Amino acid sequence: MKAARQQAIVDLLINHKSLTTEALATRLNVSKETIRRDLSELQTQGKVLRNHGRAKYIHRENQDSGDPFHIRLKSHYA
Repeated sequence: MKAARQQAIVDLLINHKSLTTEALATRLNVSKETIRRDLSELQTQGKVLRNHGRAKYIHRENQDSGDPFHIRLKSHYA
């Protein structure tokens, strides 16, 4: 249930530029506190960014590959 709700939050944020905690709570029929807890976990996972009662999705293509810097640096010289 929690995982499905968090995925629904991510899906909503993908389709909208950003949403307020109140809008998310209304759309998912849960309390704002539940949304805040879910957003906190999603932010820890690097999926969303929270800011002043709003949240937005973090696009994966903007994140680095996870390779150490010295390996990425070498690939630019090759």
